[in-house]
Amino acid sequence: MKAQNNNAYLLTAEHQKQSGYQWWWHRFTAHHRDTKEAKNFFVQYLILNPDLGSSLPQFIQDNEQPAYAAITVGMYGEHSHYMTQYYGTEEFQGNNARMQVIIGDNYADDTALFGEVDVRQQLNPQFVSGEGQAIWNLRVNKRLSYNPKYQQMPLLKKAQHIEMDWHVEGMYTEYAGTISYQGEIYDVVPSTSYGYQDTNWGSDFSNPWISISCNNFKNPVTGIRANLTSLAVGGGRLGTLNRTLERKVLIAFSHHGKLYEYNFSKLLDKVKQNVSCVETEETIEWQIVATNRSSKIEVQFSCPKSEMIHLQYENPQGKVVYEPLWSGATAVGTVKLYELKEKEYKLIAHFEGSDAECEYGRHE
Repeated sequence: MKAQNNNAYLLTAEHQKQSGYQWWWHRFTAHHRDTKEAKNFFVQYLILNPDLGSSLPQFIQDNEQPAYAAITVGMYGEHSHYMTQYYGTEEFQGNNARMQVIIGDNYADDTALFGEVDVRQQLNPQFVSGEGQAIWNLRVNKRLSYNPKYQQMPLLKKAQHIEMDWHVEGMYTEYAGTISYQGEIYDVVPSTSYGYQDTNWGSDFSNPWISISCNNFKNPVTGIRANLTSLAVGGGRLGTLNRTLERKVLIAFSHHGKLYEYNFSKLLDKVKQNVSCVETEETIEWQIVATNRSSKIEVQFSCPKSEMIHLQYENPQGKVVYEPLWSGATAVGTVKLYELKEKEYKLIAHFEGSDAECEYGRHE
């Protein structure tokens, strides 16, 4: 039996087709063609309740569930901004065997990403996003992937699915090409794109939602960049069909070709975690310490609110969640990695990270 491709279109089970969502998220760094200023961008392809829609986007009204496809494009940093263009679900095509997503004239697969949005008015009465135009044409080279495989946990097998599933096909991704945003052209170069791509799918959202990814690390002593060193953190408080798990995150850190994983569903690894997200007046701060049978990781990142975006999502039932969801890509911080030797944790690597994507949100 052929293994499932977790970056493909996965809304095939009946409970998810009738009430489900999936998105594919791309994030990368680009440089302004004239000024050379670095900016971080994201492009998201989303489908919500595909079996309930039609040729036009359906927003929640008269107690009906929403049903639409959408493209959201945004720019982080000073003057952060994003815009969403909506489509009917009939304009969505997804491939069940591999990542191949089409929404209108917008396209994404594991090697290419191109499209255009031109947002002149807000259509969704629940959300307020920006207006404008963006055009992107990118080649994609995914160097590292991470599959949490937490569906293998006995509890989750019994539950059949969790409400918010996650797969990181492009944990370390090199993008190349251009993005035009509000008429300004930015060039994307593989070595400085610090790219990341993942997909989320399910029937609801984790609460809280916690996410960090970073592909721009350097040695704090030498200042030399650590190539193919990558961090991915995702999770929160996961729900299943019949119960809610305590606050958990999935942590993957790749260094020198070795994956250090702190996956709560792998019971034999004896993973322990301490996760803290703090909102101050000016910043959002993430502090995570996790151990397994052979190693320990300490993750600390901070992002200024002034450079973040308030993303908004509605779940398949039409409830707006994460008010707000703080989303940024200019976080800076550190990762310290230890290995257990002679019953003591010995520091083996220390990195400073920048251009890190980070998210935090919760709802009642």
